[in-house]
Parts: sequence; C-alpha cells; structure tokens
Amino acid sequence: PTYLSGVERTRTFQLMGFPLNRKEEGQHVFRDYPIDWEALEDHLRKNPEEAQVLCPVFGELLFPLEAILQVQYSPAPLSVVQLLLRLCPEAVTMPNSSALYNACFCNRNQ
Repeated sequence: PTYLSGVERTRTFQLMGFPLNRKEEGQHVFRDYPIDWEALEDHLRKNPEEAQVLCPVFGELLFPLEAILQVQYSPAPLSVVQLLLRLCPEAVTMPNSSALYNACFCNRNQ
C-alpha cells in the first residue's frame, strides 16, 4: 500500500465523498458530497492501484474499503464492495483492519 499524508486525497476517496484534503474536512458534513457509485466503480476499474492507497480519514489511515464501509448515509452497493475487496484484499487481512467490523456493525441497521 501507498501512504499519503498531508497531500491531496486520491480521486477514489474524492468520489467516495471525502474532500480533496484534510484541511477541508472540518468545513462540511460528508453528506454535502454526493457519491456517484457508478463513477467510482468505473474509476476503480481504470485505476485499480488506488484501491491500495491508504488515506487519512476519520482520524486514521484507511484503505478505501475500510472507509466506504463507514459511510452510513449512503451505503455502498455490493458491486463496489466486491470490487474493492478483489483489488485490495489486504484491507481485511491486515492486522488492525476495521473493514469487517464496519461491515458488520456500522451498517447493521440498513
């Protein structure tokens, strides 16, 4: 995985509804950034390496799969989750990964 800190987030994270950089994070509610799931899926197919990029969100470094499972206002379609899992299985196999926890607990009321 690639570590990004203090720089712009990848296009994948932007398409997931996160602002361009961390400075903008406190100035909006994530719902202000609508998620175009088809555009995200298309972007990941063309840029699969971005599924393995760690970016700072929610106060920690996360893979896109881990982050997307925390977005409760607009749950990810199964096809996007499957694509991210196929492109970056490390998101669930790395020690301290929160992906499976988030899949089970953050979205259980939906």
